[in-house]
Amino acid sequence: MQVIEGHKGWYRYSVHFTGLEGHGSAPERGVNAVEYARCAMCRGCWNCARHAGRAPLPTAAFEPPWTTINTGALVGGVAHNVIAGKARIGGKCAPPSDAELVKSETRLALSSVAANARD
Repeated sequence: MQVIEGHKGWYRYSVHFTGLEGHGSAPERGVNAVEYARCAMCRGCWNCARHAGRAPLPTAAFEPPWTTINTGALVGGVAHNVIAGKARIGGKCAPPSDAELVKSETRLALSSVAANARD
């Protein structure tokens, strides 16, 4: 921990998933929103390494000098024996100027997850 003279800024995001609750003993009767959120996270842009080496920020005094993304929460479900009917991913992106990039990569990841769900 040390004193800093500024920050990159931030853009918050939240992605909500809706499934179909049911008893965990019959997973084929439900749709687990947490599982879809997990799949989206794996395919999404929430991995900072994907942005490493991109054009540095105008104020490259920051370390690292490129966009950073943090997923701070994956929340969902109500009990261990219930198929999760709702889930949410929440986090932040810095700087806000890359928010459109994050949104477009998120949409791409979500469409990929949705396409695989239909298969």
